[in-house]
Amino acid sequence: PLRELLVARGYRVHVVPLGAFNRSGGAAYCLTLKLNNIYQGRMGACERSDGPSRASSAPSGGSAVREATSVGANQPQRWPKAA
Repeated sequence: PLRELLVARGYRVHVVPLGAFNRSGGAAYCLTLKLNNIYQGRMGACERSDGPSRASSAPSGGSAVREATSVGANQPQRWPKAA
């Protein structure tokens, strides 16, 4: 049922053996695509509220704790203040 539902929505389903991945301490969750995220578009530099545009999306200082939504997370994750 899930495979047919995904194919009907235009996704290509790939079956992947997980044995070696699980033995190395991995989890299948990180191999999945989260389908309930709604893409809001890419924010331009003028739309950002946390300062000037940067090349990296990783936290790099600043005076306030910023919130960013992590792919695979159900709730916004709070980035710790950089040291």
